[in-house]
Amino acid sequence: CYTIETQISIEKQNPIKGTIKGCQDDKGDVCNERVVFISSENAFYLLSNATCCKDKDQCNENITAQLPGFSEVNKTFSSKKLVCPSCFAFNNNTCEGKRMYCKKDQDKCFTISGTVTKGSNKAQDFAAKGCAASSIILKSNTTLMFGD
Repeated sequence: CYTIETQISIEKQNPIKGTIKGCQDDKGDVCNERVVFISSENAFYLLSNATCCKDKDQCNENITAQLPGFSEVNKTFSSKKLVCPSCFAFNNNTCEGKRMYCKKDQDKCFTISGTVTKGSNKAQDFAAKGCAASSIILKSNTTLMFGD
């Protein structure tokens, strides 16, 4: 079983926080990801932390995952070893990236696109590029859910 605390911010808006609880299937590897931080300079970031248990059914019922603060994660000194394109755009499936120095634990560039829905508002296409840790595994057609 897992509990994942998440925080996402788009275009410098107030972050949306959420909690996801569930059971990992045999193919999943959520429990090995731990703290996940993907970012596109100041336009977009996703921060999450997973806590897992397997001692009994529904063992995650009263477990919360501690989420480090964004400023704490973001102030990690830049490694200057990896430079990735960085951008975020609504109503597009791609965006043109500016150069971004990745943080110490970010060792891969990412490109992601999809749709985002907030409340009852109409879904919007989006695209983002930036830095991520190689432990993050997002497959095609993955649904990311945040907040209520």
